[in-house]
Amino acid sequence: MLSFNKTSWVDDIGKHSRWANKYIVLYHHSIIHRYIVLNFDPVTDAYVVIYIHILSQITSIANNRCGANVRAVPDAGASTYHRSCINNSSGVHKKIIGHGRPKFAIFTGKTKLHLKVQRYYSLDVFRGATVALMILVNNPGTWSHIYGPLEHAPWHGLTPTDLVFPFFLFAVGNAMAFVMPRLQQASDAVFWRKVLKRTALIFLIGLFMNWSPFVRWEGDALVFKSWTWTTAAGDVVGIRIMGVLQRIALCYFFASVIAYYTKPKGAFYIGALILLAYWALCVLGNPADPYSLTGWFGTAIDKAVLGEVHLYHGERLNGQAIAFDPEGLIHTLPGITQVLLGYLVGDYIQKKGTAITENNVSQQAVAATGVYPMLTGLFVGAMALLFAGYCWDLVFPVNKKIWTSSYVLVTTGLAIAVLGTLIYAIEVRGVRGWWTRFFDVFGKNPLFIFFLSGFLPRVVALFRIPNGVSESGKPQYLSAFGWFYEKVCAKIPGPPENGSLLYAICMILFYWAIVWWMDKREIYVKV
Repeated sequence: MLSFNKTSWVDDIGKHSRWANKYIVLYHHSIIHRYIVLNFDPVTDAYVVIYIHILSQITSIANNRCGANVRAVPDAGASTYHRSCINNSSGVHKKIIGHGRPKFAIFTGKTKLHLKVQRYYSLDVFRGATVALMILVNNPGTWSHIYGPLEHAPWHGLTPTDLVFPFFLFAVGNAMAFVMPRLQQASDAVFWRKVLKRTALIFLIGLFMNWSPFVRWEGDALVFKSWTWTTAAGDVVGIRIMGVLQRIALCYFFASVIAYYTKPKGAFYIGALILLAYWALCVLGNPADPYSLTGWFGTAIDKAVLGEVHLYHGERLNGQAIAFDPEGLIHTLPGITQVLLGYLVGDYIQKKGTAITENNVSQQAVAATGVYPMLTGLFVGAMALLFAGYCWDLVFPVNKKIWTSSYVLVTTGLAIAVLGTLIYAIEVRGVRGWWTRFFDVFGKNPLFIFFLSGFLPRVVALFRIPNGVSESGKPQYLSAFGWFYEKVCAKIPGPPENGSLLYAICMILFYWAIVWWMDKREIYVKV
């Protein structure tokens, strides 16, 4: 057992009001003459370092197998007894006896402490699977041949592809729940500095991707891609301002402000109010035809604020491309609620359940974590949102492109159901393997790999491979990626959708290899 005087704490981190009674005494350093102690904060799900002068001695540990010059250290707060072996002379972490990965390493020469925080692994798998699916649906071999489930719904309705973006926003809110308590314990200045910086970076990265690679082919010459330009047909086009990353940035910003200044209950009511207000705006904006491509009121606002040439022109009406941005300004509002709901679910998971980090844990130990009541709450909440969403669909159709309020409820309900299933399978049943490791690496660099999957094809397209001539006699070209599809994937037997899907799968494996290499070298790009 460990014995120490709690009144002698010296907290070098800051003011923390809520602590769990889990203290890990790591090592008594002969130079600094104090014990390094980790205190587990259940609110932030992190080990916080505290330097403590302890009056009593650490009781000697039986069965010390680490050697004469090594001190074994118990984990006083864990349900399973761990020992960590630390060399007294070098201070280098040497060995862990017990389950799981090492939670820390001590380097006494520079008194450097490295922590591995334990939390629900399934949250990382969920985020990684969402990123992988995003790459799959965004990178077909050809947009002319795609299987139905991998296409967006033409207008109203829902396909698996329409789940990708709201799942990602849900994951953003989920991750925010683990960061917000630390920001709330810091000052307002720290909060605003972090949130404004992250919002600006994500938005500018999205704009950078839209503008990249800053040059374009005009005939046989590369010319600078200006903010606007005139095509050979006389049409004025421009750089698209909004996009996926831009919407993530805006939703993250407003959801962070709401979560920071209100309690979870307040965030829930504000999120609900946003959904109702957006419904009212849609109806009041055009009572005669509020939910159609031409009747929805938000496009007029996007044109007035952003400019028609800077909107997305991928939708077609009577065979002609029209200006309509699925990531425009007004329908970013319900996206804020999507992030808030993810935040509320993450907060609920932290408060109601304890992550299971050991293998072969008994059912009694699993039950003691509170995971079963937490899972029950998740599934009940998921069903409630699905029921409410599909009831709302009767008067406010589920629609991804104008991001209707019913769409928010339905997709959030499905996200909660999927996350709850992953928690049960991975954390409770211990179903882990190659598939969890595969998605996990995507989840560790989500924004980076999404950016790369959009940026790299644009750069590769600058290097053209001759591919014969067209019927009018003009030379045709392929990029390296296009050549791979045409010469390899498109050649497989069966319908052309097979080759297009094979190419998308190859792209997933290609980008997975990149993030796997980065994970092996502990390279994590964060903004």
